[in-house]
Amino acid sequence: MQDHEDGYNAAKSIGAGLGVYHKIGDTADDNVTFGETLKLTFSKAVTLSAVSLRSDGHDTTHFDKNATFLLNGVKLALAGNLNFSLQQFTGTEFTFAFDSSKRIGSSLYNGDQFYLGGVTVSAVPEPETWAMMVGGLGLLGFAARRRRSDVRLG
Repeated sequence: MQDHEDGYNAAKSIGAGLGVYHKIGDTADDNVTFGETLKLTFSKAVTLSAVSLRSDGHDTTHFDKNATFLLNGVKLALAGNLNFSLQQFTGTEFTFAFDSSKRIGSSLYNGDQFYLGGVTVSAVPEPETWAMMVGGLGLLGFAARRRRSDVRLG
């Protein structure tokens, strides 16, 4: 996937996002549309907490009314910025896909293509991390209790 604009222009909000731009004069398409998917893969589990999407005009305001897309098979409203509740999307792979479930006559149609402008993820703590944190808090509690009893004796 690459941006079909000639480079990035912040003043015009040009650029599909994620720092992906093409060479001047290249006319390849950069959107996610019918039959296409975009997969993000992480080496460790993360929680996806926010997504920034761009419409076919490379902005966040020109989405067709009621247009949707699929994230890991879940249908979501196609809008500029989406914030998810924690733990809704946790894993190592996230697949963004064009949702072609609407019908116009006998044809499937969504009415909008989209670009991934950015994502916000946070690392998922591993079980060893939780055990170490609980142990550390226990030691702090023990030290505080011991300090209080030393003050009373003195």
